[in-house]
Amino acid sequence: MTNDAVRLNLLRNNASLRLRVTGPARLSGLRLSLSSNNWASAETADLTAADLSRAGGQWAGIPVSPARDPVPGAGWQATGPGFSWGRVDGIRITVTARPGSGPAPAVSVAGVTLRTAQNQGRLVFMFADGYQSILPAAAYLHRSGMPGNISVVGKDVDWPNFGYLTQYQLATLQNKWGWDMANGTQDGDNAVSPELVPVPAGRDQSGPGEGRRPLLHVRDRDSGSRAGLSIQ
Repeated sequence: MTNDAVRLNLLRNNASLRLRVTGPARLSGLRLSLSSNNWASAETADLTAADLSRAGGQWAGIPVSPARDPVPGAGWQATGPGFSWGRVDGIRITVTARPGSGPAPAVSVAGVTLRTAQNQGRLVFMFADGYQSILPAAAYLHRSGMPGNISVVGKDVDWPNFGYLTQYQLATLQNKWGWDMANGTQDGDNAVSPELVPVPAGRDQSGPGEGRRPLLHVRDRDSGSRAGLSIQ
């Protein structure tokens, strides 16, 4: 399957190729090739490792970009000199079938979706447990115009002498510096660990008559911020 009518600049845009495979039982090879200068040079990726047969005939998106492997661990292989990712003028999909009975493998293509390439990084700063030791870092981020996030354990707000941020300090971070407050479990447990998942009544190990454990410990502050906790 070859399409020589495409004109793509993959230095300016990232692309995603949507395809699906039917008859996967006899599929032994699947390759995606891109042309530059009318196939004088090409880049080819082996998609066999994507194991699209597991998708059960569903559509899958394959990234097409010089900055990303289409399949983890299987990068692009060049053929011919001078391939230009800014001047892609052809796409070819090659399917190889193994001998045997049953339907032969076939590939359907829904099209190519383009997205503007991201040329700026994005970071999220997250500080755990609400300790006062983050204040120098928080001040530096504030001077640099970068807000952060902090997970707060509600019961620890009442213990500033143990190194935890006070309610006043948390309110300053939130209301003046634009920080978000996130919920932290009271005892540091993983909120989705098995012992915190609801269990049938009468089977809870913490004692008879207790039907469930809390999935997430509830804070003693009003909820309402984007991260789930608001300091008043």
